[in-house]
Amino acid sequence: MKVVYGEDVESYYAEVFDKKTGEFLTRYGVYKEAEVATRSGYTYRTVYEDVDYGAGMIDGRLSTRLIISGSGSFAQIEGISSTWWSERGAGVGELINDNCDSMSSTGSFPTLKIETDGSAVCKVAVDVSTSTTFDGSVTIKMLVDFGFSQSYSAGGTIYFTKSRDCNYTYRLY
Repeated sequence: MKVVYGEDVESYYAEVFDKKTGEFLTRYGVYKEAEVATRSGYTYRTVYEDVDYGAGMIDGRLSTRLIISGSGSFAQIEGISSTWWSERGAGVGELINDNCDSMSSTGSFPTLKIETDGSAVCKVAVDVSTSTTFDGSVTIKMLVDFGFSQSYSAGGTIYFTKSRDCNYTYRLY
């Protein structure tokens, strides 16, 4: 693996590539959001991993919002506020049947490390008359090449789906 670190407007991230082929594998990140302090002195931090369904498709993002106390080497994760999937990018398709969960790696809080697991399905609609997505950008052959399989048909539409699992560990330091 080859890891490239960077930042954009919304986050600091690490992109992971296959060392031999140069193929993009995944992206991990931490949002730059201002860590908002609550009345009890806790702050929030949101971490994520991106899931790629193939060129021209929407991407998924599995995010976890952490509740943090302290700072620097005294910081610890007090709990998990929420875990969710969101759609990323301007590609075709939609995320369906998504599920996710996060927990302390030690089984209790406070902790320094959490684990997040989830899965989501990308569903793409194809117009039977043209054998492409309704915007014409993706063909049935491309979907099959990206690992999608025909799920069902309704009227003049064929639906293709692809499920992806995602799991990551986040450690404060």
